[in-house]
Amino acid sequence: MSKAFTLIELVIVSTIVLILLGFAVVSFSPNNEMVNKRKGIDHFLFHYYYAQDFAMAENKYTHFIINKNEMQYQLFSSSNGEDKTEEVFYVESSEIVTVELDAIFQTIDFTGSDISETLEIIFTPWGTNTRPEGAFISFDGVTINIEGITGFV
Repeated sequence: MSKAFTLIELVIVSTIVLILLGFAVVSFSPNNEMVNKRKGIDHFLFHYYYAQDFAMAENKYTHFIINKNEMQYQLFSSSNGEDKTEEVFYVESSEIVTVELDAIFQTIDFTGSDISETLEIIFTPWGTNTRPEGAFISFDGVTINIEGITGFV
């Protein structure tokens, strides 16, 4: 009696293994939508901290303004009593004045603060936040808590 596998048995086992491997690759591959959302939140947090650092480095007030209806945010700076000047953000080796979020997120909401179209976070030249109360910013259900005076996220 021979103890070898037949060609048909090898083909059947190989087919089953390849099908299982195909399911494993699909189930363990990253969801591109979630990766893009996380990247968008990371850029937002980087720009938020950039606004705080910019205030201290330039000895100016910085205004980090988030507009939920237009799905964008901008950075302005001002000295005490002067008009606001637009500043640029840096995203992947390019300078951008207005960061558009509508390609990444469906909704942006503010909670824990007044219900308005925009949320303005002002950093003093000492890097502190002028909002005494905290604010919650929600990007498609992912909520970021910004503390009051300290501005910690």
